[in-house]
This record gives sequence, structure tokens and C-alpha cells, in this order.
Amino acid sequence: TANGMDILECSGGLLAHVIPQSVMSPEMFGAYGDGTHDDVASINRALQVCKHIVFGAKTYLITTQINVPASGYIIEGASASMQSDASIIRSNNDINMFYFTNANGCQLKNLQIYGNGSDDFGNVGGCGIRLPNNSYYFIADNVTIRNIEYGVHVTSGWNVTLNNVLCYYVNKSFYFSNCTDIFMKHCIA
Repeated sequence: TANGMDILECSGGLLAHVIPQSVMSPEMFGAYGDGTHDDVASINRALQVCKHIVFGAKTYLITTQINVPASGYIIEGASASMQSDASIIRSNNDINMFYFTNANGCQLKNLQIYGNGSDDFGNVGGCGIRLPNNSYYFIADNVTIRNIEYGVHVTSGWNVTLNNVLCYYVNKSFYFSNCTDIFMKHCIA
């Protein structure tokens, strides 16, 4: 029986059993990456099966948050540059785009995160990267966040490293509460 994670239903009623690899992509779970189809279910399925996810140089539309369920994940894109080789995660809703249930030892790198707002600080909500209670040893590297209420929001964290995290048209770029040892290098708010 298909469970939506490691056993997927294919055309013609066939079932496919996904054999986890050390690195997987959302496309392996049905993501389109065309900026039109909602890819969040495919991305969340990939995160249930593998702890190292690589996004292609595409635009992935999400309508609900990406849930990173445990510690030790590596989530990376092709590039965070403003060029055609970028990996873009875009939402059309005011949501937490990346929500780390347990951010301990997780890495997020080489991605662009676009919220639902506009380049004029319009009416916007949501958060690009949300780290809830007791997050430690989290690294965000080479990440661009645009058009959203909060860029990075950390509640009760320590040893959080942000390197080259760029926030454009973000109302509150970096928000930390009850945190110690926050390391920021080459970040723009």
C-alpha cells in the first residue's frame, strides 16, 4: 500500500519502493520545480526518507511550510546567485518556509527563499528560516531571503552560524530570542 513516503503509487496502479540514497532530490518524489506546481508535498516526502536533499537550479513553489523533522539534515541548492543557475524556493502564502522541528546540526545552503511579499515592503507575513526552541549548531550558508516578514527567526538557540545570509525587502531580517553564540559573517539586513 502506498504510504506517500518510501512507497509511492505510480500510473497504472503500480507501486514503487524508494530505496534511500545518501543524497536525494525533491524530483525523486514528484516535484516539478517549474514555479507553477505545488512541490511542498514532494519536498516533505524527500525529507522523511533522506537527510541530504539537493534542489536543482529551478523554482520550487510551496503553499505550506517545508518541515525539517529532525537533526542532522543538509539541505542545499545549486546556487543562491541571482542568475539562472539558482535554486529558488517561492511561496504564494504568508508561511514559515523552512521550519526546523529540531535544527541541531542542520545545514541550509546555496538557496534563494522568496516570500509572498513584494519589493516595496508591502503587506507581508511569514518567515524564511524558523528555528524553534533549543536549536544549536545550525548553519545557514549562502542563502538569500526576499519579500517576507522575518528572514531568520531563532528562539532559544546557541552556536548558530549565518554566513553570507542576505535579506532583501524583509521587515525583520534577523530576530533572536534567548540565544547565545550567534555568529554572523557577511550578512546583509
